[in-house]
Amino acid sequence: TQALAIEMEALPNEVHQESLSVSWIVTSGNPVTGVKINEDTKTLRQTEAGKPQIFSHIVPLVDGPNQITITATDHTGATVTKTATVVRKVEEVEQIGSRLAVAVLPFTQKGQGSDVYGGAFESLVDALVNQGRFKVVSRDQLENILRELKLSRSALVDQATAVKAG
Repeated sequence: TQALAIEMEALPNEVHQESLSVSWIVTSGNPVTGVKINEDTKTLRQTEAGKPQIFSHIVPLVDGPNQITITATDHTGATVTKTATVVRKVEEVEQIGSRLAVAVLPFTQKGQGSDVYGGAFESLVDALVNQGRFKVVSRDQLENILRELKLSRSALVDQATAVKAG
């Protein structure tokens, strides 16, 4: 009889996405009674002994190394395991330090002043900060940046080492 075996597709060593599709084939001269991937049990089809069974599974990935383990068992109790490691590297644009910086200036209003404008401004800034997708620059920080750029364009600063606007 044919020994229980798992043939797993070659997996990349490194990926950037949050999940990975894994495919494999289980063969055995005896009926297969169980197949798991990372402890998730897969549904088995009723097939004749010796016929290959094809499986696929979407594996969620965490940042860093991810171990993928496939285990198959047949009705004699024989078990075989295949293991692979895939490293998920987060792309720089997804990292917190590389978020888009935005400056939100207070609204200007015509006519009679109202607290509604101030409340709307604060709500907008809070919403941008709470999303975690933006680095919100305060008005003071923006004024300091503009002062620095203005100074760098003056005759007091060497133009070869000056900060460039834009």
